[in-house]
Amino acid sequence: MKQGFTLIEVVVIMAILTVALVAFVPKMTSFFTEKANNPAIELLNRLTQRAFEEARESHCPIAIWGTKGSNHIYYANKQYTLPYDVFDVKVNRNYQEGLRYYFLIYPCGIMDQVKVTFGNGKTIDSLPLLLRWR
Repeated sequence: MKQGFTLIEVVVIMAILTVALVAFVPKMTSFFTEKANNPAIELLNRLTQRAFEEARESHCPIAIWGTKGSNHIYYANKQYTLPYDVFDVKVNRNYQEGLRYYFLIYPCGIMDQVKVTFGNGKTIDSLPLLLRWR
C-alpha cells in the first residue's frame, strides 16, 4: 500500500488555496494600507510619543484634549488639526459628556484607552500599553 498524495490531489488543493488567496489578499491589503496611511493616526502617534516623553521627564500625567464637532486637538498649548471632525469619544470605555474630551498619557508608559469616532463614520482606537493608535 502506497502512502502519500497523488498528483491530482495536490493540484486540487493548490487550486482551492489559490482561489481563496485571490479573494482574501486584496481585502486585507486595502485594510492595512488604509490604516497605515491614515493622517489622524500618524498625528496622534506623534503627539502621544511627545506627551509620553514630557510625562516621563515631569513625573506627571499629560493631557491631550479637543472639542467634539471640531477637527482641532491641543497638546502643550499648541493646536493641531486632524483631517476629520471628531464626532464622539470614549475614554476608558465611557463616553465623554459635553463638548470637551481629554485623555491622559502617564509617565509609566501607558495611556487611557480611547476610541475616537469621526464625522465620516471612521473610528480609531488607542493601544494603551503600546502608546500607539490603530
